[in-house]
Amino acid sequence: MKTNYKLIQIKPLIGPHGAEIGEVNLQDEMSDATFAEIHQAFLQYKIIVFRNQDIDYQKHIDFGKRFGKLFVHPFVAPIQKYPELIRLLKKPNDLINNGGALHFDLTFLEEPPKASILRLIDVPETGGDTIFNCMYSAYDALSASMKKYLEGLRGLHTSAQLFGPTGFYRNNKSKTSMIQIPNKKEYITTHPLVRTNPETGRKGLFINPMYVEKIMDVPIREGNHILEFLYNHCAKAEFSTRVSWKKDTITMWDNRSAMHHAINDYQGQHREGIRITIEGTRPY
Repeated sequence: MKTNYKLIQIKPLIGPHGAEIGEVNLQDEMSDATFAEIHQAFLQYKIIVFRNQDIDYQKHIDFGKRFGKLFVHPFVAPIQKYPELIRLLKKPNDLINNGGALHFDLTFLEEPPKASILRLIDVPETGGDTIFNCMYSAYDALSASMKKYLEGLRGLHTSAQLFGPTGFYRNNKSKTSMIQIPNKKEYITTHPLVRTNPETGRKGLFINPMYVEKIMDVPIREGNHILEFLYNHCAKAEFSTRVSWKKDTITMWDNRSAMHHAINDYQGQHREGIRITIEGTRPY
């Protein structure tokens, strides 16, 4: 994979994936050549971070569209006049943040998102980092026998345990500033436990404690033990990269390979971000 970048600066982050990108102002018009290098860096590093990006909503949208069609969230209310944008907000009185456990986004969809691009416009004085765990590294670290066992197995993903009538967010409305859309639909689908990135061919684990209900065609107790092992395995520190935010930091992550966890360690402080998400394809 290409490592010779001429139009952008690359500073790898500590950990198995991630890089800061310099010499780019996303408010300016971007040449195809510059975007090609940014896209290559995204495929190579899976998490790309841009600092000091005071961009408007339309530039945020325009940048996202370079990567693919934008996604409209089925449960979170968009920013007025901008259906592709959502606000991730935690006020000082809120107890719950968005994404406060290791997860992939929206895997209850048949075609989960490819990536998200988040800009923080207000950050707490301390805390509020995001941890990204590399599922390529987690898969590579498994034994050959475990890889063989997982081959062909599929997980059942459902929106119910987070967004359903008895789901986590519905039962904790008073503890979060997230504005939900009244949507009674339950999304249910299955995905392979190991998926292949269609752009790079790399294999990675594709599990999700927020949405996976069980492993298909495996006895429940056996499946639960396997999921518990995989969740603990995926959460290991050696697979993680930590992103610390400042105002107008933009981070883009690959939702096909990078699980993320927004750390809720800033109680009594304000944190606010604007996010767009890019549509994905059916995992295989």
